[in-house]
Amino acid sequence: MWYLVALIPVFVLCSCKKDEPASQPSGTDPCGMVSGIHHTDVMGALLYPYDSTDWRAFDEWCPEVEALFADLAPVTYSASVPDSLLIACFPNPSASLFRFGFYRDDSARVDLRITNADHQLLCSFDSLMVNAFILDLDSVGIPSGQLARVYYRVTHPDGTAHRGHGDVQLGM
Repeated sequence: MWYLVALIPVFVLCSCKKDEPASQPSGTDPCGMVSGIHHTDVMGALLYPYDSTDWRAFDEWCPEVEALFADLAPVTYSASVPDSLLIACFPNPSASLFRFGFYRDDSARVDLRITNADHQLLCSFDSLMVNAFILDLDSVGIPSGQLARVYYRVTHPDGTAHRGHGDVQLGM
């Protein structure tokens, strides 16, 4: 059990500097550019300094991203940092398997939407209750060799939710 406690700092620091600076939403792309990734190894350790633009819990979303979650029950989004939510993605980049971690102290549900760089939906997963979700690109038919964006919504039992995104390199 001690090894789980030892891994907590690794997960807390799971985000790192992107290859390129994140683009701000522009008039031509209201959802922002998908560019660069957070580099993490197979254990989730940082390979570069922390970057605060990805894997957060309190993003604002453009209407196109909101529409990706339109079939789900409405929630009240929180703009505060959650007490017990830790978000991780590793390794990044990866050949074919990614681990998405949503470590929390409550029974929150996680909804994922994975899009390509043009914000076209590649796959989605709803109401995940596990702390860690492993995605095998081959099993869901996602082509490798491209940047993708993962949008996530974490809905807590009280009806509030946190939301965010992170960029991943699909296949090396």
